[in-house]
Amino acid sequence: MSEYAHPEVLVTTHWVQANLGKSGVCLVEVDVDTQAYDAGHIPGAV
Repeated sequence: MSEYAHPEVLVTTHWVQANLGKSGVCLVEVDVDTQAYDAGHIPGAV
């Protein structure tokens, strides 16, 4: 993940599954494709 400006803020899908719903965890979903968003939105993500 070193190609990103701040790779330390990226997590794996396994981490998301293990931490989804925990206090203090906020998922931010960034996508420009609205069809992809509708098909794969993570419940609870903003």
